[in-house]
Amino acid sequence: MEKKSTVNLTVNRPLHMETGVTLEPGVYPGTSKQLGFPRTDDVVWTAPEYALQLGEAALRQMGNKYLRSATYDVTKYVKHGDISVAETDAKVEKNDEKATETDQDTQPGGPDRVTWNG
Repeated sequence: MEKKSTVNLTVNRPLHMETGVTLEPGVYPGTSKQLGFPRTDDVVWTAPEYALQLGEAALRQMGNKYLRSATYDVTKYVKHGDISVAETDAKVEKNDEKATETDQDTQPGGPDRVTWNG
């Protein structure tokens, strides 16, 4: 089982990703992904991994002439507080079926435990 979310990633300070790509402070589109492991009465989720996608226009604004698009794993920047995350939606895929997950499914134990009612 996999949960994918569209998120807004707020870069808090300039971050050098690679030659010609430096993220300036601001909000960028991204995704989070978690794997779910079913148990008899619930699902246990892994810690989220975050990716930031940049299109050709954003890369050109940074002065990069050669990349058309780029995706960066920014999980370590989120963990260190250099990037803040705001979730915009969540999708859970189970056996090739897609369902939208609501906040009501979250267990009181924290964000790592979600009950699947499907």
